[in-house]
Amino acid sequence: MSQGPNSSQPVNPYVAPPPAVAPQIILSTPPSTRTAIEWGESVNFLFREPNWVMTLLLGTVCQFIPVIGPIVLMGYQFEVVIDLTTSQGAGYRPFDFNRFVAYLKRGVWPFLVALITMMVMIPLFYIAMIAVVFAGIGTGHAVGGGVGGVLAVIVGFVGFLLLTALMAVMNLVMQPMLLCAALTQQLGQAFRFDLVRDFISRIGKEMFLAFLFQMLVGWLLLFVGMLACFVGMYPAMIVMFMMQGHLLYQLYELYRARGGEVIPIVSAD
Repeated sequence: MSQGPNSSQPVNPYVAPPPAVAPQIILSTPPSTRTAIEWGESVNFLFREPNWVMTLLLGTVCQFIPVIGPIVLMGYQFEVVIDLTTSQGAGYRPFDFNRFVAYLKRGVWPFLVALITMMVMIPLFYIAMIAVVFAGIGTGHAVGGGVGGVLAVIVGFVGFLLLTALMAVMNLVMQPMLLCAALTQQLGQAFRFDLVRDFISRIGKEMFLAFLFQMLVGWLLLFVGMLACFVGMYPAMIVMFMMQGHLLYQLYELYRARGGEVIPIVSAD
């Protein structure tokens, strides 16, 4: 006679019990009322936290940790995005080495997404770059003389603009993928192309402007860092990293304010 589901079953002492699965803690996401991107705030917010110097120093140290360091930094960047999202922009927690594992857990998913995506997109980028170089050289040789040189420069400049546009497209695609992977801590959630299309349809213009802003300010910060005997480049990269995080937070807020989907935020603690 078969026993019912509530019948007591003998326990086999030689079989290990199934591992306990920790429940996921979903953080609350307040509604968004954002109407525009605050460009200056994306740079200034870092310095409003009392312990910003420690964040800058510890972030710089992480750049010298092979492999794991960049993953931890990426995890901290998205922790900042989450802090700003859940506090409605009130503030963020400074970098804390006691949360090193939490940063690592948060960062591994967007890192894997970036790695997979780059394996597809980087070959296309290099093919386009080689095509631009050969087009410029070929134009110069075909026409010859001073006119050929001028045309070669023009072709090279147009090619540079096309490569910049290709990088912008890569950025438009990757930003919502990285955000989704980091917030949900699930690799599969990043490849929801319906969400990517929805992001681009609602805030595509702002995402493109944010890409240009990051590129211009990033070049300026790196140039200033190079003037400080190149040592200043490392803290400059942390300022860029934090600026990128704040812009991503603002873009996500703007996306939700325009009727976009709320992405579940799973705690890494």
